[in-house]
Amino acid sequence: MDSLRVQRRRFCATRRQFLIAAVVFILLLRLLAASWQGRRGLSLNLFRHSYPFPTEFAGQRTHDRPIINNPYPDYNSASWNSTWQGAHRACLGPYGRVMDRHDENTTMSGYHWNASGFPPPIFGSYEAWGLDRGLYADSVSRYGAYGHKCRSDNSWYGSYGFNHAAELQWDAALDKQWDTDMRDEFNLSDPEPRIQPRTAVIMRTWLSKRYTDDDLHFIRAIIMELALHSGGEYEVVLLVDCKDTELPNSMDTVAMDKFKAKHLPQELGELAVFFNTKILETWYPKIKVHDAVLRYFQPVQLFSLLHPQYDYIWQFEIDARYTGHLYRLVTQATDFARRQPRKHLWERNSYLYIPAIHGTWEEFATKVNQDMVKRDSIWGPPPAEDIDLGRHSPVPPVASPDDDEGDWGVGEEADLITWLPHFDPAGVNWPWGQEIYHFQQRMHTPRRATVGAMSRLSTRLLRVMHKDQACKGLGLASEMMPISWAMYYGLKAVQVPQPIYHERAAWGHKSCDDILLYPSFMWRSSFAERLYRAWLGYDGAEEWEKENRPLCLPAIFIHPVKNSER
Repeated sequence: MDSLRVQRRRFCATRRQFLIAAVVFILLLRLLAASWQGRRGLSLNLFRHSYPFPTEFAGQRTHDRPIINNPYPDYNSASWNSTWQGAHRACLGPYGRVMDRHDENTTMSGYHWNASGFPPPIFGSYEAWGLDRGLYADSVSRYGAYGHKCRSDNSWYGSYGFNHAAELQWDAALDKQWDTDMRDEFNLSDPEPRIQPRTAVIMRTWLSKRYTDDDLHFIRAIIMELALHSGGEYEVVLLVDCKDTELPNSMDTVAMDKFKAKHLPQELGELAVFFNTKILETWYPKIKVHDAVLRYFQPVQLFSLLHPQYDYIWQFEIDARYTGHLYRLVTQATDFARRQPRKHLWERNSYLYIPAIHGTWEEFATKVNQDMVKRDSIWGPPPAEDIDLGRHSPVPPVASPDDDEGDWGVGEEADLITWLPHFDPAGVNWPWGQEIYHFQQRMHTPRRATVGAMSRLSTRLLRVMHKDQACKGLGLASEMMPISWAMYYGLKAVQVPQPIYHERAAWGHKSCDDILLYPSFMWRSSFAERLYRAWLGYDGAEEWEKENRPLCLPAIFIHPVKNSER
């Protein structure tokens, strides 16, 4: 157990160390702020001006006409066929049209941009995991092909559009997307191309949700960019929390169709999978709490159990938005996670990667390795009472990470991919850290957590989570579950250093809490919604756009956006 309490330099490990880190961070930011004179940061000092964004952030396109954002591989090429098995086939899209990722009317576009005046993200980076920062998008080039109306006569807008949403039937397109010709990535230990694992993309929502046009644009983007344009690499599911509402018998198609028509837009009805508290109580009777905050992954575990064709499941929130291309987001995140060695992975995961402090990702990883020499580290499954490892746990190739050359884990798929750091909830004032069920060690139970539930999980991880909850009643708060179970079973968990912007370029010593209150991605951030609404052209941007071009943004994962209506 002592080995689980090491690495006290971990993000938020103690209040004292967090304050020390915050002071260092503030001093650095003040130095950076001095170098940013003459070009406002994305500190949306923004919202203290008459317009909702700095004027120098607009009108820097190097091309007036948008360029198709096409991150897909060169399907059916010689190099691609040497890696994959079978042949790629285009899917049928809405209204029965064959999908063409080169058609500006059916996919997102963007603009080449002079980004020299645009501030870098404070946390994370584009370069660390190969995310494209060279193509920016306004809301029209991002969502125009999915029904977003142009705001002026000269704005480009895909003529394809979604002008007849009532006629859309996504299930008709998605049912045809899967074929045995989907394929997996080349594996050096198995040089023969093989069939690709199937991946579901779950969009989490609830029964009383009222869907805005912008919600539908985001859902359509997920369907088009991940499922249809890829030829079926992903399948999209709407997972609907019905809480205490009684569900119709699933075999009664008439009653179920009425239920869907009452609660969902017509185009989403056949994508929906419903669950309620009663279902969770039936499957997990040994855990008495089934609130969403505490049991968020139970329905995902059941979905995986009842749909064993999926090897991985991505989970997105309905109040998240992404201004870049979703296919590039998930594929680059997956590739980055696959490349990460297991040596000191848990320690790297515990940091907010700050390029201005840590340097390149390679330099950051080297510093962590140097700092961990002759220190205890999580290496394989740590001892945890009540957990029976069985055959689920990989065995480290050497006894100590100090003896590893950094090869173990490279090329291995991650069982868990998250977007924010992992921390030890025992050392911070986190409200859910004491939600522990049926572990004999009680408050001494080793555990890890992250903020937010958006992630990718493997079937292997979901199975052991399900087994221990259903059979033993073991449980933790939702944001501790996947990470802690990955740790218990020695599975690979990776935090992706996504680029995160901040409302403020610098802080005073009395505003340390602002570090986590105003980023572009954090569950309680108000900045995220203000940034997104400015990008949509709301809240004063209308006046700006009468004489100027709309705000363009690079690829930014924004969360939460609770209000996307004008």
